[in-house]
This record gives sequence, structure tokens and C-alpha cells, in this order.
Amino acid sequence: GINAEYGVILDPHQYFFQRWFHTNKFLYKHVHSHHHRLYVTYAFGALYNHWLEGITLDTIGGAVAFYFSGMSVREGMFFFSFSTMKTVDDHSGYSFPWDPFQIFSNNAAYHDIHHQPKGIKSNFSQPYFTFWDRLLGTYSPVEVKKD
Repeated sequence: GINAEYGVILDPHQYFFQRWFHTNKFLYKHVHSHHHRLYVTYAFGALYNHWLEGITLDTIGGAVAFYFSGMSVREGMFFFSFSTMKTVDDHSGYSFPWDPFQIFSNNAAYHDIHHQPKGIKSNFSQPYFTFWDRLLGTYSPVEVKKD
């Protein structure tokens, strides 16, 4: 079955480290700004990170969530793959209605705001929910213009 604990554990880890990388001037300048060279997000840039960020956010976050959620190796392979595909989708810049990753409130449109100069101090939540942004006042709403 689906192991919801994985997302519940991974989301706060990602939120608080992402926010720390933004609010600590040294970490932003020397580590996280590497990823934010991408003002316009694109899929292959999703994991364009400094090595330290890759280890702390992605590797350690995923390993901690895997361990404490008690999932099997097969479930772990699914969730690691799913999370990687989701972060690539979140950085794609597209929000197609048939895209299964768009069912999450934390999606491409939501994350695009984070990469814009006006949103650099908001929308830290990754990869599934927007709970922490809403709770801690860093939520910036998505405004989708329909033609």
C-alpha cells in the first residue's frame, strides 16, 4: 500500500532545510544560490544543486523518511523514483491538466513562484504538501491566468 508516512516525514525535512538555505546568508550565497541560478525553471534543472544541498535535502531527507516510515525496499524504490519524477515535474514550468503530479497543491505553478525574485522568500515546501508554508506564513498563492 501507499506509505503516507514517507511524505509526512520528508516534507518538514525539506521545508526547514530549504528555508534555512534561504535565510542563512552564508548558505544561500555559497550553497543554495547554485540552484537559484535558474530563474526560469526547466526539468533538467530540478536537481541542479550544490553537492552539500544534494546530500542534506535529497539524500539524507529521503533516507530518514525511508527509515522512519518503515517501508519495504520495493516501496522505497517506488517513493524515491516518484519523488525524483515529481521534483523534475515541479521544475518543468508546465501545469498540464492531465499531469498526475498536478493533483498535489505543491506543483509546478506553486514552485515556479519560489524561483522568481518576488517569491524567493516564499513557497519553501517540497515535494508534496504546502502545509508548512501555510502554517509558518511563507505561503504565496498561485495565480493561474486563463486565456
